[in-house]
Amino acid sequence: MLFCFSCDMERADEQPNSVTGITEIRFTKTLNPELPEDIILDVLDLSEISPILPLEANIKAFTAEVIFQGDRLEINGSSQNEAIFEADFTKPIQLSVIKAGSASSPLAIHAKYLSDIPVLKIQVRNNAPIANKEDYLDATMEAFGNGLYETGLFNGSVNIRGRGNSTWGMPKKPYKLRLNQSQPIFDLPEHRHWVLLANYADKTLMRTHVATYLSEGFGMAYTPREIPVELVVNGVHQGSYQLIEQIRIDPNRLNIAEMTNRADPSQISGGYIMEIDQRAGEPFHFTTPRGALVNFKRPSEVTQSQFDYAKNFIESAESVLYSDQFADPELGYRKYYNVEDFIDWFLVNEITKNQDARDFSSIYFFLANNDKLSMGPIWDFDLAIGNVDYSVAQYPTGWWVRGGPWFSRLFEDPAFRAQVKERWNIHQPVLAKLPEVIDNRALKMDYSQAMNFAIWPILDTYVWPNPVVTGSYEGEVQYIREWLEQRLNWMDGQIQMW
Repeated sequence: MLFCFSCDMERADEQPNSVTGITEIRFTKTLNPELPEDIILDVLDLSEISPILPLEANIKAFTAEVIFQGDRLEINGSSQNEAIFEADFTKPIQLSVIKAGSASSPLAIHAKYLSDIPVLKIQVRNNAPIANKEDYLDATMEAFGNGLYETGLFNGSVNIRGRGNSTWGMPKKPYKLRLNQSQPIFDLPEHRHWVLLANYADKTLMRTHVATYLSEGFGMAYTPREIPVELVVNGVHQGSYQLIEQIRIDPNRLNIAEMTNRADPSQISGGYIMEIDQRAGEPFHFTTPRGALVNFKRPSEVTQSQFDYAKNFIESAESVLYSDQFADPELGYRKYYNVEDFIDWFLVNEITKNQDARDFSSIYFFLANNDKLSMGPIWDFDLAIGNVDYSVAQYPTGWWVRGGPWFSRLFEDPAFRAQVKERWNIHQPVLAKLPEVIDNRALKMDYSQAMNFAIWPILDTYVWPNPVVTGSYEGEVQYIREWLEQRLNWMDGQIQMW
């Protein structure tokens, strides 16, 4: 796709700007080899211009040529003898023409990248490709706020590798980032560990955004924060990505006490982050008597005493859940489970009918020090909101997560169903804003999605496991709006009968 980078104005004749003395500003491919074409800015009678630059441009060391009538230029108050200059265009620049000893009115330049979202640029050492999920590569990364963020503009060393399961096999790859030290990125709190979601099969580019909106709105203990970004790797625009916090124990992430000394036998009761993942993707895992394959995520390595404590706690809770006295308020599952957390996690995943969250993977829960078991944080929603063609999770009606481990039993308790109904009704103001949330993200993604699908022309192509191919971004967004409307109406009809 060829974008027009010139300002939206009619071309002037060869007369200079009567206010500034400047006729044109040129960013040529000769001076900036990364450009796909020359950019010519007609100044006319303007006192300020905002050039829109392609994502491949080195905006912090960009070279301009100024066509003017006068003796010399001043750039930010400094004399410039040449009409060609290099500057950092992430910062405001003022040009003045000096003629017969007098300075013209200044021309202000405020450049930004061709997108309405921020930009991440990653340069891998030796231009190496990111070829696998196992080996971190040394790289540098720079964050550009693009007029949206003035702080958190990371610029430093990182390690990068591939990540994901089925998503790693797709043409547009997801990545794992590890910073050299904990730092914020844009307005996200500081940490070392981050994820870049590609959302290749999610043609709305926003299913995870919808889920995190619900999780945060429902007041879950921790919701991974995310920002849409343009990603450039080794000078090549990769498309629209989603920068999201990786799930970790940390004051800026899941804020529970971390076991600081694994050799201390007294530090065994938490905190743990665990995941039901039938692929047994972590070295430390076990299967409960009811078939839940539990993986230790944090810490990823545990001592025998820690392993035994967590395993015994989870299996004891499960045993009580399936006992005859499971619904007893004192002796039943409430002794082991933070029920409100279970309900809110259930609602997020049931509303979105998240394919994997029934019994397969990304079913996270945590055990804080001397506390009960809590569900969350939420994760992995590319196969949600009707984006699957191999199960009934495709359809907006019918229960899904309710039939999974533990929840099928919990719903046999009338008190649990009553509490689900209570939480559902409390969350109605959050649910009522879903159409607005979707429309706002679609508007924000307007330029970005167009560039993304120019790089990855799949809008009219089947991508596993899409149940529909709408042929346009607008059609994909409309599909999830209508799907969620039907889903919420169906769930409300069911829940209000309890």
